Amino acid sequence: MIRQFYNYTTLLLFIIVISCSKDDSADQEALEVIIQTQDMNFNINENPEVNQVIGTVVASVNRGTILFSILEQPLNIAFDINSTTGELYVRNNSFFDYENIKEITGKIKISSSDSDVYEVSSITITINDVVGESYFGDVYLKNQEEVDEFSSKLYEEINGSLLIDDSNDFVITPITDLSGLASIKVVRDDLIISNSRSLINLEGLNNITNIGTLRLVNNHFLEDISALKKISTLANIDINYNPLITSLNCFLNIISLSGACNIVDSEGLLNLEGLNNITSIGGNLYLRGNDKLLNVSGLNSLTTVNGYFAITNHNKLSNLYDLGKLQRVQGGFSIGENHSLVNLEGLNSFKSLNNDLFIAANDSLLNLDGLHIEGELTGNIKILANESLLNIDALQSITSVDGSIFVENNLKLESIKGLLHIERLNRLLINNNDALTSLNGLDNLSSVITSFEVFKNGLLSDFCSLENLVQNSISPSLYDVAWNLYNPTIDDINNGECSN
Repeated sequence: MIRQFYNYTTLLLFIIVISCSKDDSADQEALEVIIQTQDMNFNINENPEVNQVIGTVVASVNRGTILFSILEQPLNIAFDINSTTGELYVRNNSFFDYENIKEITGKIKISSSDSDVYEVSSITITINDVVGESYFGDVYLKNQEEVDEFSSKLYEEINGSLLIDDSNDFVITPITDLSGLASIKVVRDDLIISNSRSLINLEGLNNITNIGTLRLVNNHFLEDISALKKISTLANIDINYNPLITSLNCFLNIISLSGACNIVDSEGLLNLEGLNNITSIGGNLYLRGNDKLLNVSGLNSLTTVNGYFAITNHNKLSNLYDLGKLQRVQGGFSIGENHSLVNLEGLNSFKSLNNDLFIAANDSLLNLDGLHIEGELTGNIKILANESLLNIDALQSITSVDGSIFVENNLKLESIKGLLHIERLNRLLINNNDALTSLNGLDNLSSVITSFEVFKNGLLSDFCSLENLVQNSISPSLYDVAWNLYNPTIDDINNGECSN
């Protein structure tokens, strides 16, 4: 009996232990949180509205409340997510522009309110290009009513030019608002805004990415052109007499111009910041009459100008340091009437020039230091009316000139030794340089084709450096020397009477 009781008791305890073990295992399973999700792909048309729904991240948890949050996205501002539903929506619609961004990626964290465990869903948002209608032909908008009427058509592309000009005396409603033109992305030919009587900014042109030529001309009240900052393709820039524009930062996406760049009579510009990424200009580069321009900061990436390069008529421009990468100018190079410019430091890499070198009427220019043009020059050299210029030594790397050399009206010029390595040229004119006493620097000159003229240099008395030229039988008909302190003939020089 006792043995039966013992066996019964042992069996009961065994059953209880097994039962408890099963209960513990079930409780353990109940505590474990399982999260299920997957990577997601979404599509959305470009230029959506803010808060527009993109899609929903699919996920589930077996326990607790599901929670969604953003782990990663562009600048943390492109999209947002509903923390309980997983619905994605647009936060900053500027990221959803097909012309600039084709795809947005991010990572979404999915967790449970009952656990620290989480899973990650990688999302990809593909932006669809929405192609609008195109207008074929030129558009001329002369008043606000015409702007509003054209805006209502929602054209995205103009296959022609867009001219905005309300200068006509009969215009009753001047153009004050371009916001309706926000649908335009491309202007194939010229975008011209001229003679505006009221425009302060260009808001409304914010979505334009491609332009043939941009011309901003004679807009007296235009202050801000930053709305053009999406432009990435542009052939020509022409900014002419817009006195209140202070910044060119809208051009930061431009890396080259196939055509020209003209910045003229823009009195508000202190520098050229905004052109920083332009490395080459296919046509001319004209900087003229920008009265407050202090330097050329902004041209620091420029290496090549395939046309003419002119920097003229600036009262405060003091240096050219930011042209340090400029190597080649295919057309002429002109520095004129820059009244605070002391030297040409900054042009140290500029060694190749086709056509003319023209340096004139720079009142404070002491020398040409910084200029390192090498080899043959296919145009003319003109050094004219630089009243403080002492020497032109920086030209010593030029070995020949296919054109002519004119050195005139430089009242303090003491030396022309910068011409030392020139052996031949078409014509030489040295005229009215009051401080010049010697022609030292012409020692290697052996050939002049058209004429050799030296006039009105009041202290000039030493012509001994012309012995090489005379020995190579320069024709008397080409030799014209008069009204200097000493005026030797060819025979005088041949006879050793080359100075007084």
